[in-house]
Amino acid sequence: MSDFVLSALSTCPLSIAESSPAERLERFGKFLTFLGTLADDDFHEWAQSAVLARAAGLGQAAEAALKRDRCYPDYWAEDLSQIMERISRAVLEPGYVVPDEVKNRGGLFAAKEVLREFGELVRWWPAIVERAKVLAESGTWVGCRLGDS
Repeated sequence: MSDFVLSALSTCPLSIAESSPAERLERFGKFLTFLGTLADDDFHEWAQSAVLARAAGLGQAAEAALKRDRCYPDYWAEDLSQIMERISRAVLEPGYVVPDEVKNRGGLFAAKEVLREFGELVRWWPAIVERAKVLAESGTWVGCRLGDS
């Protein structure tokens, strides 16, 4: 699922210069929610491209590290090469696009729902934080402080 969130973050149209952190969180939350409401075929296509792009990025980073860092031990380079090879083989498997967290709990349909729900949380998080501050200033605590029963 983290690959989905990272991929969404890298493709979400955010402008750091034009908005506040709260506005960017709201926009990102809306984008996650949008992804979670795509038609199943469209979501599968997005998920496949997102996961493949993430795997390619990891492979490129590993390859760059092998070329750049010449002072590593041989076993480190061999391990990294084996990991790159496993990733290359794994992305060819049909089920690779389905996150492990939801493989036995609904597959991509469940991943889509988790992304949508997480998007709603992210979207409303700035408002939740702001309201919690207002409540705390008025002496009302949301939940309980550590040590309170």
